[in-house]
Amino acid sequence: MESTFECPSCRRLQLFEQPPCDDGHKAECPEWVCIVCGTALFVDVTLDVDVQVVTTRVA
Repeated sequence: MESTFECPSCRRLQLFEQPPCDDGHKAECPEWVCIVCGTALFVDVTLDVDVQVVTTRVA
């Protein structure tokens, strides 16, 4: 499976792919690897609409 994410090492949008998952997540595995530089991301796309997050902007 492939997807596009902002790569923190390349500092631009890059194509990421999921490596084989040894944890049994299959297609829902949260691990993604940049195909250009190899940087790994842990992407959790689970959303809970009942949880409210308050943030503060710092200048």
